[in-house]
Amino acid sequence: SVVGLLVLLLGTAAGVVGWYGKSIYDALDSVDRQPSMLPSQNRPSPVATPEGQDHAPVNLVLMGTDQRAGETARGRSDVLMILHIPADRKKVYIISVPRDYWVSIPGRGTAKINAAYSWGGPALTLATLESLLDVPMDHVALINFEGFVEVIDTLGGITVYNRHDSTIDGTHFPVGEVELDGQTALKFVRNRYGLPNGDLDRAERQRDVIKAVIEKLVSTDVLTDPVRFNEAIVELGSQFTVDDTFTNQEMIDLG
Repeated sequence: SVVGLLVLLLGTAAGVVGWYGKSIYDALDSVDRQPSMLPSQNRPSPVATPEGQDHAPVNLVLMGTDQRAGETARGRSDVLMILHIPADRKKVYIISVPRDYWVSIPGRGTAKINAAYSWGGPALTLATLESLLDVPMDHVALINFEGFVEVIDTLGGITVYNRHDSTIDGTHFPVGEVELDGQTALKFVRNRYGLPNGDLDRAERQRDVIKAVIEKLVSTDVLTDPVRFNEAIVELGSQFTVDDTFTNQEMIDLG
């Protein structure tokens, strides 16, 4: 799944629609916060605040896992992205990390990067990214398949522009704007076969879905409907797991 970014969007909504503040704070309180999700040793030094800036850059790792309800195995990180927020806070950059990227995993040797989650959860995944990029990862947001579907359906579906004609498990996605509910969105972002650039095109689809979810969340249809807005925000918050250092106030400040 690709909607870890919505943890940050909860904070954004807190600033944009202050008159719905209670719903947003309730949603932030419902976010699951877990210890031991960040690496504990041999980490790059924190990035200093640049001269003339009020903030240091922030790197948030977004992870979608293939663990399903009832499964005991941790699974692998089916989607892995870095959300980079620069010091000037003027833009947000989303960097996709291909799940089959062959890398050195601390203490484990070399393997596909998505194996890091299977072996050591978010902490080992972040340690792997930090070793690879020599840049600290500040926070992590995690969601599984079921959570992804619930988020999209709660928003009433999304619209994305599809760049490549494809058919996945009987569902046809023509070139152009396509309407997606939770299940069809899951097919859309998981498929790589039949796409001209394989996993790179899949990563592009994942980024497109993130943008579509943002647009839907702040659309007039959602913002002007108090009941729908409340349901969407509360549902979003309950679907995420983040590190226990990622506080409500920091989410709101980043938003």
